[in-house]
Amino acid sequence: MRDKIVLITGATSGLGKATALNLARRGATVVITCRNREKGEVTQYELINQSDNSNIHLLQADLSNKKEIKELTESFKNIFPRLDILINNAGILGLTKRTENKDGHEMTIATNYLSQFLMSYYMQDWMLKSDEARIINLTSATHKLATIDWDDLMMKNRYQPFIAYSKSKLMVTIFTFELAKKLKSRGVSVNCIDPGTVYTNIAHTYPNSFQFLYKLGEPFMQTPEKGAETIIYLASDKKLTGVTGNLYKKNKVIKPKKNSLDPTLGQKLWDETIKLLNLQENILP
Repeated sequence: MRDKIVLITGATSGLGKATALNLARRGATVVITCRNREKGEVTQYELINQSDNSNIHLLQADLSNKKEIKELTESFKNIFPRLDILINNAGILGLTKRTENKDGHEMTIATNYLSQFLMSYYMQDWMLKSDEARIINLTSATHKLATIDWDDLMMKNRYQPFIAYSKSKLMVTIFTFELAKKLKSRGVSVNCIDPGTVYTNIAHTYPNSFQFLYKLGEPFMQTPEKGAETIIYLASDKKLTGVTGNLYKKNKVIKPKKNSLDPTLGQKLWDETIKLLNLQENILP
């Protein structure tokens, strides 16, 4: 990994931080994103000291915001000559109350799905500069419980936290397979992973009563280090060169929700997302 440049979103804690530390110890140049500058700088300092690798860099952005994502990717391009591995890790649990970002998009879907779409969209030209680029998207088993209401993508009419979360993860899964198809001939592999149940701070916005129950479940959950193993496998294993369009769990390919592989559904989500984000239709240069 010593010649690899890796960009990890949401890496100030949990899975992202565990992944960053592991890859930094392997010698990669690691770029982490943060929303809070102070927290990001503390994480950057910790990663440098724990990995004995000074090539740990920090970029700040609110990943629920299209403008800030674009600015983050432009900053990256001003510093680094290419991007070898993009790990779209940032995510939140469905918020207890429906909230919109500055663009008018529901916050859970914006953070968990639209950020992954935008990071991939804006960074694709820099990934084409890599000899062997990889995109790794974080999804969840809850994607199998969701459906997409095409008349209400942003859940204005019916909002529930868990439904918002599972819906965002279904979108991530469908998007992964569609992006893999579009980039396959360009030498960029795209896969997603279900890390399983991992104890992180994802529930920090929830009421204290929920956080207490969540804490009680910690002994039955994986540590971030354990949960990050499949991310690291997808990022580093040479046997996976050119392998694309799969869902992984515990280093093995697993079956996603059946209709998430439907190319018609994938193209429809793609077209709706392009329209929602007011982007040009073609992701390829």
